[in-house]
Amino acid sequence: MPEVYLGPAYLLSVSVGAMALVRAGLWLRHSNGRVKTGDSEAEFRGEMRAVQSRQTEILLSLTRETATTHKILARQTVILEQLTGTEVEGR
Repeated sequence: MPEVYLGPAYLLSVSVGAMALVRAGLWLRHSNGRVKTGDSEAEFRGEMRAVQSRQTEILLSLTRETATTHKILARQTVILEQLTGTEVEGR
């Protein structure tokens, strides 16, 4: 059975989707059956800031990983061209 490579774009979409679900869950928890007081509103905003901060960390990490992947692919393309003596299409 062949191995499947889950690239950075796939991981990015999964993490963004997961964070959206977390944010929706926080919103539902705070809006469903709770009286809106200053304390619960401040608590909700604090939790949302924490989720947004974590999401930003994940996106930055995946961006760095994507850049590294592109550099590796560019190097592999150059090596392939040198070994075969032909130019790879799409470069």
